[in-house]
Parts: sequence; C-alpha cells; structure tokens
Amino acid sequence: MRLVLTVLTALLLAAAPLAPVATAADPIVAEKIPVSELLVLEGEGYALGHAHGLALKPEILLLQEQWLMPKLRMIPWVIEQFARAKVRNMEPFLPQVYRDEIRGMSEAVGIEYEIGLIVNAIPDIMELASRPFGCSTFVTLPGRSESGGLLYGRNLDYGESDVLRPYWKPTVFARPGKNRILSINVPGMTGVLTAINEKGVMMSRMTSYSRDIRSNGYPSMVLFRQILEEADTAEEAAQMYELAARTVAVNVMISDRTEALVLEATARQAFRRVPSAEGLLYAANHYETESLKDGRHERDERWPHLARFDGTRGRVSAADVLETMARAETAGRNILAVVVDHGTKKLIFGSDAEGNGTAARGKLFEIDLAAALPGF
Repeated sequence: MRLVLTVLTALLLAAAPLAPVATAADPIVAEKIPVSELLVLEGEGYALGHAHGLALKPEILLLQEQWLMPKLRMIPWVIEQFARAKVRNMEPFLPQVYRDEIRGMSEAVGIEYEIGLIVNAIPDIMELASRPFGCSTFVTLPGRSESGGLLYGRNLDYGESDVLRPYWKPTVFARPGKNRILSINVPGMTGVLTAINEKGVMMSRMTSYSRDIRSNGYPSMVLFRQILEEADTAEEAAQMYELAARTVAVNVMISDRTEALVLEATARQAFRRVPSAEGLLYAANHYETESLKDGRHERDERWPHLARFDGTRGRVSAADVLETMARAETAGRNILAVVVDHGTKKLIFGSDAEGNGTAARGKLFEIDLAAALPGF
C-alpha cells in the first residue's frame, strides 16, 4: 500500500504545475510620460545631431564635466589620451552619416568633435582600458507571459555613475526611410545602449570578458543604432551584428515580438544562445559558451536571481520581470532598469534618481510604445 501511495504521489507531483519560486510581484505603478514630452530627433546626419545638441546642451555639458571627464582622468591624462587614440582607430569604421551627426551635436554644444566620438564609444573604451561596466537582461517568451506578449527586462549597472540617474532622456531617432527607434538615452549619445525600434526589435549591451578585443572596429553603441534602424526581426539584427567589424567582448540580448537570442561575441567570434524549453532567456557579464570562457569572470551572485523562474510553469508578468531586475542588480551600480511588455505595448523604466539605490525600486515611468513608435 505504501508503494502505491508513493507512486500516486509522484504521479500527482509530476502532473501538477510547478509553483513559482516567489510570490507574484505587486502591480507596477508608473507615471505616464505623454508622447509630446519625448525628444524626437528627425532629419539626417549633421542636422539631426545639431538639433540633438541644441535641445540638450545644458545636460550634455554637465554630464561631460561631471561624468565623462572624471572617468577619463581616473589616471590623470593617461586614460584621456588612451581614449583619444582608440576613437581615432574606430572612426574610419563609422558610416559618414553618424560621423556627421556626432559632429553636428558637438558643434551645437561647443565641445571637441573627438570628445563627441569618445562619448559614443565610452563603453568600448572602458573595456579596452580594463575598466568595464556591468549589466543584465531577462526575457520571457510570449507563451510564458501573463500578457501574451514577449517580456524584456534590462539592468544597467555602471559604477561611479549616479550622476546619470536624473538625466536619462527617452529619445526617438527618426531618420527618413529608416526604422524609428526609442532609446532610453544619455544626452549627447548618437549610439544607443537600450533601445527598441518600430518593428519591435530590441537590443541591449552587456560587457563580457575576453582577450579578443580591439579598437579597430565599429563602436558598439553606434553599431546598435544602425542595426535597429535597418533590422525588421531579431534574426536580421543578429546577422548584422555577426557580420560587423566588432571591437570588444559583449553579450547582446536581441528580441523581436516573438523571438529572442543572446549573442556572446568577441571581436572575432560570435555564438548564439536561445531560450530554454521553459520560454526563458537571460544574460549578464560572463560567457556561457565554453569555448569563449577565459576564467576571469563566471556566474556571480546575480545569476540565481535571473534563474529564479527556472523549473516553474506559471505565467510571468511584467511586474515579475521588474522584480527580477531589482533582485539581479549590482549594489551601488544599478542606475537604470527597463521592462518592455509587447502584450500591453508599454515600456517601463526607472533610475531611482531620488535615492541612488536599486533602479527598479525607485520612481517608475511608463511610455506607450504604440504612441511613441506609430506602427509598433
């Protein structure tokens, strides 16, 4: 009899839905940003960049003085001269339209063109200088999502960068004949770190670790911008990134309305990871691909938080994704959290500008993607 009960119990457990690893998160409360308050940059090249500079001149100058230059002077003058040398190597790989745009922004603000280039290559430069930033991402496929749409969460963890928290600017880049892009943008950046286009393609950059890096290549943020302006699917975006002349070691989370993948890439190699059978995919600042690992960075304390829904079958909500990003933050470095819900067509972001703490637990803002990107 005991054997029969044991067998029945095992069968019942196997048939029952697995419980979530945590109780459902509280609903998201966010302040709606009217589409009229978004910065929309239209036009091409120099004119677009000049409009960008004029619109955000005070913010760009402040961030240059309080964020960019201190990073370049961590070792007085050495890092700045290093950065200048590296962007001179990168510049030939930039399409002329983006060089013109950076020049237009720089001249409108009154900064050197070369400083404008550094602004748009700073994550690559810091990695080349062995002072990388950190980040994480988490994606739930539509079949696992409470809203029925793909969910995408993103943390930006930059050390000594609290000054950026109040200055994130939702910006729409709208070049003629190209996909419109919504970027949660740093003023002065032509390139993008976290952005989504009107076709639903989204990309986020996460530093990884490899000795296969170089400065003779396309700076990653501006490359992201070009890809999002041209790609209509995650697959197209991945192929464009794989074929590009890349600079540094990164993990790139790429998704569209239905699919997602992580590109684990160095300057010369790229491997793909796809969602699990449970409809989940996540990434941080190390490679999971064995052939890319070099022992300098492995799974850290954030990984169990990103894996919190592994082994479960319940629906995942946008609030659950936001809570996951809150748990997976790097303490003292988490300056931005973003969640996109394709089911509700909402983008939620926060930076905790008031408390300088966990971005996902501070004040949150909501953008209607259908209004910001007509046709989304």
